[in-house]
Amino acid sequence: MLSKNEITRTLKRKYILALTILTVVITFSQFVIYVQLQKQETDSRVINLAGRQRMLSQKITKDVLLIVANRKIQDRYLDDLKTSVDLWEQTHYGLINGDSTLGLPPEDNLHLLSLYQDIDLSFNEMLNSSRAIMTMLSNKTMNQLKLESYQSVVIANQSTFLEGMDKIVFEYDSLAQEKIDYTKKVELILFVIAILSIIFVLIFIFIPVNKKIHESIHIISEHEKTLNKLFDVSPNPLFLVNMTDFSILKINESAESIAKIDKESIINRLLYDFIPADYLENLKDNVNNTTNDESVTEEVMFIDTSDDSSSMIMTVNHLLFENEDTLLIGLTDISDRVLYENTLKDLATIDVMTSLYNRRTGLAFLDKELSKCSRGSYDMTFCFIDLDGLKKVNDQYGHTEGDWLIKTFSKHILDNIRDGDIAFRYGGDEISIIFPNSSLGIAGSVMSRIKESLSELNSTSDKSFNIAFSYGLVDYANNKINHISELIDKADALMYEDKKLKRQYK
Repeated sequence: MLSKNEITRTLKRKYILALTILTVVITFSQFVIYVQLQKQETDSRVINLAGRQRMLSQKITKDVLLIVANRKIQDRYLDDLKTSVDLWEQTHYGLINGDSTLGLPPEDNLHLLSLYQDIDLSFNEMLNSSRAIMTMLSNKTMNQLKLESYQSVVIANQSTFLEGMDKIVFEYDSLAQEKIDYTKKVELILFVIAILSIIFVLIFIFIPVNKKIHESIHIISEHEKTLNKLFDVSPNPLFLVNMTDFSILKINESAESIAKIDKESIINRLLYDFIPADYLENLKDNVNNTTNDESVTEEVMFIDTSDDSSSMIMTVNHLLFENEDTLLIGLTDISDRVLYENTLKDLATIDVMTSLYNRRTGLAFLDKELSKCSRGSYDMTFCFIDLDGLKKVNDQYGHTEGDWLIKTFSKHILDNIRDGDIAFRYGGDEISIIFPNSSLGIAGSVMSRIKESLSELNSTSDKSFNIAFSYGLVDYANNKINHISELIDKADALMYEDKKLKRQYK
């Protein structure tokens, strides 16, 4: 069965895939249609300008006839003729070579270029004759015969130019219609692709995702039932509180016990009644600054309904319960540990080299544990360890390597013992571990875990020596030892038996 994170990642990937497919199809369709529309817009402009060329040629011919026939109106039509000729010439070459000011691209159709070639002579004859007439009029050179001869050239070439432009305009229109037909086909194909993409996404993504969501909802429902059961039977006190006002929504039997109140009476009371406000005032901000998988842990004082107080570790998780933001608060009684810490707070407790407790601190812990055992039904197991081969490493490889050996061994002990276990450096290469409220079997499991950890290190280490140790385990339940010296001596003797046994099998 997939985990919550795996389900979330799977659904996220499928939704991203679906959105990507649809986005690509829609974007590509819009791009193709945009390109085609741009081409059609250009085609329309070209057709309009080509059609205008016909009208301009006729206007030029008309102006030439009026100017030559009647001297009185020559000045009135001269400017009009010049404007028409300039625009006619610019547009003609723009249609062939391109002109950004007119929005015309260069012509690359060979058939159209050949049609322009066919009217090139008549165009140039009309253009040159019109400009000659304008030059004569501008210079006040009134040679009627020359004007009439230029006029004749314009008239003689107009029909050829118009026939050629008719063919060109028809060709532009034909090509534009072909592009329109092509665009319609492309749009139809893109529409079909879009429909097929939607069907694909529906069949292969959304329907399976919908099925997965329903399965996940069922699984979540079952998990919720299981969590409710675990909540009720948890050995640790648990409080479910509203995140807004810290009103209590639910507690388990362990919480009833420490609060000294029944479930019905505590519901809707505020957590402030049991935990002082100064512990809770920053709790919401701390929770909001964590991810959903992280916990907030604080040491607090818990006050029950009898006004008795206890030191507790409060572990807080933010979760959604019945569509409300809530806090799941678990409490762990650390009153004994706090008592130890207060007793030993003025002592130097840590061995600098190994980061373990030092001998004095460790023996103080051991004495406390042994006293607890003697007072009632409380078990404790003690382990005495000797690091094998430290002298040999010091002699052969130097004290630096020897120090590394002690430090590395100590780290593996710290990494593998439980939170409540106490490890201290007894002296030199001797280390002890106290297993509070633990049987011989539990302590043996921890020691096996330390051995496995060192075995993995030895298999990958580039050192010329392995890390090994001998140890002896003594539990209070089977020995009833009342003094720590007896406990240490018995564990030490068992350690030497372990060391002797290993030597026999070498």
